[in-house]
Amino acid sequence: MYNKQTLYKTPENFCVQNAKYFLANIEGIFQMKDLKKSGVFFNVIQTKKIDLLGLLLIYKFLNYTVKKKCFFNPKTDLRSNKYISEEMIHVGFEKLVNENFSIKNPDETKTTFKQVDGFFIAPIVLENTAEKNIDNSIVKKITKYYNDTQITAGLLQCIGEISSNFQEHAVLDTKSVLVARGNKERIEIACADNGKGIITSLMPHLDEDYKSCRYNVLLKSIEENITSKASDGHMGCGLWLVNQLVTRTKGEMIIFSEDGYLINRKGKLKCGQSPFWEGTVIYLKMPLLDKSVFSHILKEKENLIDSKSYKIELNIA
Repeated sequence: MYNKQTLYKTPENFCVQNAKYFLANIEGIFQMKDLKKSGVFFNVIQTKKIDLLGLLLIYKFLNYTVKKKCFFNPKTDLRSNKYISEEMIHVGFEKLVNENFSIKNPDETKTTFKQVDGFFIAPIVLENTAEKNIDNSIVKKITKYYNDTQITAGLLQCIGEISSNFQEHAVLDTKSVLVARGNKERIEIACADNGKGIITSLMPHLDEDYKSCRYNVLLKSIEENITSKASDGHMGCGLWLVNQLVTRTKGEMIIFSEDGYLINRKGKLKCGQSPFWEGTVIYLKMPLLDKSVFSHILKEKENLIDSKSYKIELNIA
């Protein structure tokens, strides 16, 4: 019924390892603003496993193509895949599941903290005009769930650093979305936007050498004191702190930004060319078994701030 040019589909195993295949399938949408292409079908029926990154990418794909008027009367079998539709609802994207994905405003429902089967799920729409994006009620519920000051402090710092990093490069219509899900053993955090990517933001502030090896800009972005906002008082320890937490917990982080990717798996780093994504996607998964890691890294961050005489304002009430 639909030819290959009008078919977008999710992989059978839509987890971080296969995210590049999905990005390769959809990268053409960023050249389709106001095109209103007809005969489009979004196929998710074959997906049998999905992680938080996969769920967020489905949301952002649907959100972007609606907001940018890429398609005319598109169709999807999202509700036919009970597993995926239930996972989307658990994470907080119920509006997309219950309505056709050609709706005018697919993200207008306010996202809230949820707790399902021992997991906390907190979808948060980040906007650079908002004074606070993670309110006290969410902080209190996360704190109560873990009942551990070291884990809570590390986790909230991690969420705060990611959210503020996205806000720095947001534009008014991107509505970066952050989703966090965890239990007593591990935490997942995913955030995505369609704003200004890391490579474009950071490249002008680096040596000329990086113009010939642009993907190394992503490696540079996770170092200490690297920021595109130095003139505004930012010291550049946000992604550094997140990367340190992932490395020392032997977790996993992947960044997609524009046409580049960076992967940190248990401290082993790799970067290179990726299918194009307009903006930035960050996903991380960390074990929580060694809680001392969080206190050690936060202490290192304090020492780093003290040495530079900077004060960092996080977007956590």
